Order: sequence, then structure tokens, then C-alpha cells
Amino acid sequence: MQECAVDQWCPLCDAVLDSRGHHSRMCCAGGDRTRRHNGLRNCIFRGAARAALHPELERPGLLLPSRPGDINQNEQARRPADVYLPCFAGGLPAALDFAVTAPQRQETLTQAAVTALAAASDYDRNKRSFRGTEEACRNQGVTFLPMVIETTGAWSEDATSVLLLMAKAMAVRSGRAAKEELQELLQSAAVSVRRANARACLRRRGEDVSSIGAALLSAQDVLTT
Repeated sequence: MQECAVDQWCPLCDAVLDSRGHHSRMCCAGGDRTRRHNGLRNCIFRGAARAALHPELERPGLLLPSRPGDINQNEQARRPADVYLPCFAGGLPAALDFAVTAPQRQETLTQAAVTALAAASDYDRNKRSFRGTEEACRNQGVTFLPMVIETTGAWSEDATSVLLLMAKAMAVRSGRAAKEELQELLQSAAVSVRRANARACLRRRGEDVSSIGAALLSAQDVLTT
């Protein structure tokens, strides 16, 4: 659906700000993607804490050198775990690496048009292979788990499986059904992502934002009189 009447220029990167809002959800400028990523990460971190999984944010030093004499500062500085779980599936520690991708990205647009979750699945594969991250974590005895969600709020299949395990752990402590815990976890994550999408769109609309605010104030006056 359209978010405004006509296409404009993005005030942050000078690309086309389309009327349907696709660009605002993918734009690299302005820090909106980072805020969206961090909001999503924190949302799942809170769920892991409720599940008593003892999560840690951005744990450093996971990729240690394979031998004492091997020192690679770049590798040691990498933090593949947005959220680190010291004990997860199979009793192994896990590194949860979060990412948000859009089905409208040019490299996955054709597939996404015909296959559900094509964009998320493709980004999941990229996360695992990038700089050998999955293999490097495996060599350290850590399970690398990409947590990829699309801008619509839909998770990749592997990420959904991780969230289901987390929901089961939450259910043990809360006494609720795991299905209910999973549903709330998915809803919270989707709201976090879509809120960030809306914020990114409104930041780029300038005059439109002012008119929207005026319209909301006018509507509030009508309701209160």
C-alpha cells in the first residue's frame, strides 16, 4: 500500500524514496537499520533472560586463535554473538547473530516474489558463509545461529526453530503453554521491527510528517470535544 502520493528523493542518501516505503526500510543512511537491529536483539535478549538461559550481549573473545602462537587481532575483535547463550541446544553454547532483510532487495526480489521467506533464507546462508563465521564458531565449540527476520516480521525457518526452543524454556518457568510463549515472542519481535520501519519512513518524509502530526492533533481535538 502507498505511504504517500508520489515518489520523492531520500533526504539522507539521495536515492529515490518510493511512495510505498520500500526504500526507507532498506536505506543504509541515518542509522535506522542499526537501531532496528539493536531493538530486535534486545527484544529476544529479554526473552532469553525470562527463559533463564543467562544471555550475554555482544560477548567478546569467542573466536580465539586455534594455537597459542596464532594471533589475529581482526578475528579476536569479531563478535559473532549479538546474544550469547552459554548453554543451549545439545548443551553447547550458542551465538545468536541477528539481521533484518527486505524481500524487495534487488538480489532476492525475483525469488521473493514466488517463494515465501526467500530473502530470509538467502541472508541466512550468507551469514553462515561470510568470512567462515559458522566454521570458526564450530571450531571453538560454539553453535552459530543466524537469526534472520524480514521487514514484514517473518523469521527464517532456522530462526523460528531457535525461538521455539526458547519458548519451551520460557514455558517451563512460567507454567504457560510453549505455544503461547512463542506467539508473544513473535509478536514482540514483529512490533519491534515494524516500529523501526515506521520511524525510518517518518524521518524521511519531512513535510509529510508535519502534516501527519497536524492531522493527528486535529483528530484528537475532535474526539475530546
